[in-house]
Amino acid sequence: MNGAPVKYRVLINGAEHEVSIKTTKQGVTFEVDGNAFTTEVAEFPGGLSFLRDSEVYDLVFDEEQIHRRGRQFSFHARAIEEQGLTSGITAQQMGKMSLVSPMPGRILKLNASKDSVVEKDQALVVIEAMKMENEVRSPEKGRIVAMGVAEGQSVERGTVLLEIEIET
Repeated sequence: MNGAPVKYRVLINGAEHEVSIKTTKQGVTFEVDGNAFTTEVAEFPGGLSFLRDSEVYDLVFDEEQIHRRGRQFSFHARAIEEQGLTSGITAQQMGKMSLVSPMPGRILKLNASKDSVVEKDQALVVIEAMKMENEVRSPEKGRIVAMGVAEGQSVERGTVLLEIEIET
């Protein structure tokens, strides 16, 4: 059973990657930033497992995070439409984006406010969790259109921190 490739622009811990996934007779072909490999994939509730270079990858997807071997990665994916493949994902495709807290904690610092223009990868919010400071960064250049939290506020995982309107 062959299928057309599905392409995504993926942000993992702030690093952007282009990922293509295609089902073939041999299994599933993943292409990440131009590097392709074909493997068999086993799905389980909340995740998937596959083999690459003799190493088993068990990935657990949890809202906007991936967990692997006890490590946690922030994760955000958007499908790329055919017309956008050469230039990457467009601002019109992305529109408005909500940034959510990746963990429970306390808002230690807000580095931007409503109507602030922010750059891609700019630190926007510092969350204190388990006596560690964790930065939430802007995935794209844009303007903050809404603030969902204030300094000193306790948040749960998944709490909307702010909304960004992606620059056109």
